[in-house]
Amino acid sequence: MDPFTALSLAGNIIQFIDFGGRLLSNARELYKSSVGSLAVHDQIILVTADLDVLVKKLRESMYSGLGSEGDDDRWKNLREICDEAAMVAEELLERLETLKLNFDSKHRGWDTIKLAIRSLWNEKEITNLSDRLARLKGALKTRVLLSLRLVLITGITVTVSQILSRLETMTQGAHDDHLQTRRAILEQICERKKRLYDKSQEVTASIEMLSVSGAVEQGLRDTVQRAILQSLSYAEMTGRYEAVNEPHPETFEWAFSAPTEEQSWSDFSGWLKSGNGVYWVSGKAGSGKSTFMKHLVDDSQNRLYHLLRVWARGSPLCVATFFFWNSGTRLQKSQLGLLRALLCQVLSQHPELIPTVFPKEWSTFYSNEVAEIPDGSRVSPSSSPLPWKLTQLKEAFRALSSQTTTPLKICFVIDGLDEFDGDDGDYEEMGQLFKEITDSKQVKVCLSSRPWVVFEDLFDTDPNLKLQNLTYRDIERYVHDKFYLNRAFLKLTTREPAAGPALLKEIVEKAEGVFLWVKLVVRSLLDGIRNRDDLDDLWEQLRRLPKDLNLLYKRLLELIEPYQQWASQAVQILRCNRDLCSAPSDGSFGVNLLSIHISSIENMTRKEFQVKCEDTRVRLTARCAGFLEVSNQPGTSAMGPGSAIQYFHRTAKDFLESAEVWSKLLMETENTSFNPNVALMRSQLLYIK
Repeated sequence: MDPFTALSLAGNIIQFIDFGGRLLSNARELYKSSVGSLAVHDQIILVTADLDVLVKKLRESMYSGLGSEGDDDRWKNLREICDEAAMVAEELLERLETLKLNFDSKHRGWDTIKLAIRSLWNEKEITNLSDRLARLKGALKTRVLLSLRLVLITGITVTVSQILSRLETMTQGAHDDHLQTRRAILEQICERKKRLYDKSQEVTASIEMLSVSGAVEQGLRDTVQRAILQSLSYAEMTGRYEAVNEPHPETFEWAFSAPTEEQSWSDFSGWLKSGNGVYWVSGKAGSGKSTFMKHLVDDSQNRLYHLLRVWARGSPLCVATFFFWNSGTRLQKSQLGLLRALLCQVLSQHPELIPTVFPKEWSTFYSNEVAEIPDGSRVSPSSSPLPWKLTQLKEAFRALSSQTTTPLKICFVIDGLDEFDGDDGDYEEMGQLFKEITDSKQVKVCLSSRPWVVFEDLFDTDPNLKLQNLTYRDIERYVHDKFYLNRAFLKLTTREPAAGPALLKEIVEKAEGVFLWVKLVVRSLLDGIRNRDDLDDLWEQLRRLPKDLNLLYKRLLELIEPYQQWASQAVQILRCNRDLCSAPSDGSFGVNLLSIHISSIENMTRKEFQVKCEDTRVRLTARCAGFLEVSNQPGTSAMGPGSAIQYFHRTAKDFLESAEVWSKLLMETENTSFNPNVALMRSQLLYIK
């Protein structure tokens, strides 16, 4: 036998042996199979059947919802791929169905051999059909992603066009001209402080994202989480909380103790440890609610957290706070700002919950806001904030409160529901939302407000306390410390030992639990002591000061009569700024010492300018009867030209901006050249310089 013939014969023998081995292996597997088919065929059937169902659903969706005449060209290729994939899937399933063993056959052994032979003969066709289906699947993925991208880009384009159309229809009146000028100046300020965001890039997620490494995937999740958290956050989110004064030493300590026979309230410590639902802190205007709520959170001994951990029973604990501020920005006095702040705080501590709480937004960022860069890593999503809607945030808030994926206990501490800018219907809706989320037993809410009827109807049956009924000893301590730390008062009491304590007791009794009234009265009497008033003068001054807060404000306003025009200008500037820009932190400009500086500052040295600003601060305090206060410059512990000016309390704002008082303030500048808009504009120009 020649060598070539021998080699050919050997090859045929090897192929026969391989075929026989595979035949015996398949026959053995078929004979032992409980379903009468090969395992590899079962896997193909499972994947193919699942893909077939998905393709059919996609075809139905296109024909019912996307098959309009205008979309025919866009979806034609996609429908063709779907039809082809469905046809191949059905053919593959039919072919595999013929390769199943009939258990009712009387000759199972022989049928097994025949079926094994048929499986080997059909192996190539099955492989070809599987490969063809895989290619169609890949093409389908690509086409679906590109089609969705076109839909999203079209929607964004339409939205932008609508916004531009609205802008083009704006009136060209004097007020709009003023706003345009103001915006131009603000843009210069932002540019100077490098706060303008870069234009966001158009980015897309590619299909290869399905096969990236775990490290790249985790990095992508981290960037998407940061993007959503940054979008929820806003600059003034904790502004009011930080602005609330610290409580006087050793006041409000009773809050963490059990109620006494002398003073009764719903046990707050007990509620923290084992209670559920809502705890309502009510109090008259000026009774110190915000200071009390801040004390609960900022307590140096962390008692609130220690007690809540008993309630949490080993589960992770999160405490989130929000302090409404009626004199603040739009977000500081709205449900939108409340929900954004609370969600941001909780999700910052537990970012793994973001896909659960914001599934749609997560998908949007993940699929449409992330782009591939050359080295295969990812760039951060656009920093442009999402246009959050109230319904959207409420849905997320409910999802957070009812989620069970992470064992988490949450306590919300919310101050000043009455500072929220709304009506009784809005208050009731917000109260019902708190009631709803606390049904889950993994969320509880401590909130404060004035004792308005709408809040009494909502929370009167819940655990509660009435602050003005519980602060007698706190006010007593405050008054005692303020006067007995004053050397001039101590000298007065040495001459009349009994008169001093009697005066202080009268202040405490007259206060009726209103801490703000006490603060104003104590300040007024201490000013009198500095002016060399004796105890008889102080008694007479105290008798003249009304117990009602509004009447007290009216009395204080009368005392600054020589400076009422100057005070009127300052208050008008403050209100004008708020009316012009509802959210000063969103690129606009707050009122500071420059804003109320009336005289010219040209040709001043920096030192002279600083001195002038300090003079303005002193004048503001003295000439506005304490209605306005000056904060430190942002990021510092000192005052300066950038120090913000605001009402010292909500009641002061309500009084000065009431119709009667406001009309009198306007009359003070009626026949002068003063214009609050011009004063604001000038201060912004000075700030740019």
